[in-house]
Amino acid sequence: MDENKKTTGHSNKGCNRITADGIVTIVKDHTEQWGATMPGLKALKLHNINGLSEDHLQSLITIMETSVESHPIPKPRYYHENDHSCMFKYPSVIDVQVCPKCRCVRMVYDCPQEECQLKQECRACVFCTIRCAECGICLPNEELNETECPEFLCLRCWFKSAKCSECNRAILRRKSGNVQEAQGSTLLCDQCRFRSLVLVDYYELDHD
Repeated sequence: MDENKKTTGHSNKGCNRITADGIVTIVKDHTEQWGATMPGLKALKLHNINGLSEDHLQSLITIMETSVESHPIPKPRYYHENDHSCMFKYPSVIDVQVCPKCRCVRMVYDCPQEECQLKQECRACVFCTIRCAECGICLPNEELNETECPEFLCLRCWFKSAKCSECNRAILRRKSGNVQEAQGSTLLCDQCRFRSLVLVDYYELDHD
């Protein structure tokens, strides 16, 4: 930040060694040093900072209020539309919030379903409310349909998704580039492809 005084946003992607206390100090120093003459920070993306507490979050909000004249009205944030690489996709000052359920500072997601938007009962982080990886709706435990990675789909999205020919697990659309095509139209997920390669290597070694 010291090398780019005019910066208005900061993403912590890839900076795994920065602590919660450290980011508060960085933002405070930058605002105090350049806030009067430069635009100041208008957005912080902190989703991968470990140890962020409610006190840290409140400190950052207080510091940034001196450099942000008007806070934009935050738009609903949907899990399936989440894109950490896009700095200003959601016009919020800080991307993390206090989860209404567990009170931890994490990414908090809204539900696309109209009835849920009215009640706001399922609005929470991913640890408190499981969501469909394709459409973002909240999922009750009895409707969890496995995919080839540690995420879940609602029944509607599961039926529409491509399936691995070996394990029949759904393959997410955003991961379709990692799907390996074997002979003909056979699709293999990463796990089954790796398993098949291991078996081939074992067979070849066993018959050498």
